[in-house]
Amino acid sequence: MKELKEKYRRRVENLTLAASLQKRRLQLSSISRIAVFVIIGLTGYWVLQGEQLYLVAVFLLIVLFAYLVSRHEDLKYEARRLRELIELNRTELRVLEGDFSGLPDGVSLQTPNHAFSEDLDLFGPRSFFQYLNRTGLSSGAKTLAEWLSSNQTRGIPEKQEAVQELASQMEWRQQFTATARMIETPLSAGELTAWMDSYQPRIPQWAAHL
Repeated sequence: MKELKEKYRRRVENLTLAASLQKRRLQLSSISRIAVFVIIGLTGYWVLQGEQLYLVAVFLLIVLFAYLVSRHEDLKYEARRLRELIELNRTELRVLEGDFSGLPDGVSLQTPNHAFSEDLDLFGPRSFFQYLNRTGLSSGAKTLAEWLSSNQTRGIPEKQEAVQELASQMEWRQQFTATARMIETPLSAGELTAWMDSYQPRIPQWAAHL
């Protein structure tokens, strides 16, 4: 456990440093956008004064500004991803110290009057679900709750094999979870999957003969 704690601590330190550098990039990006916007305004003023030679410069500056805006959004996304990764590792450190408060307890996913979930403390504070759950989407948490409540032994060897395969891939697991937590959509994963399964591509008749 000591080795695992040290691994999480190193990750927090490295990610915190990366987040600090990313914050500086965001600040420089903001300054660059403002500077280009001001230059566009000044150049546009000269164009309105009849200096048509500046027209091409205005166009190029607008293209540059659009690029900077797009790049700034990418930098913001990366900064948020780093924050999510830092919190993931800090949560794991707290868990190793016996503090599960940063993890959902799954009470809302518990089936009322379930045959054995209350006896086994599957859900609730300091429950098995709270210790086990590392899902990034609500649909994943729901699926895990269904597995724990199903009393179904079929497929256990396959699940164990998958767990063993992922156990050594901490970097990949955390990247996946951080990305999942950043997803903002009014549709659930199930609804998106159903839409993709039922999607029928429609090709215009004229394109079908090309």
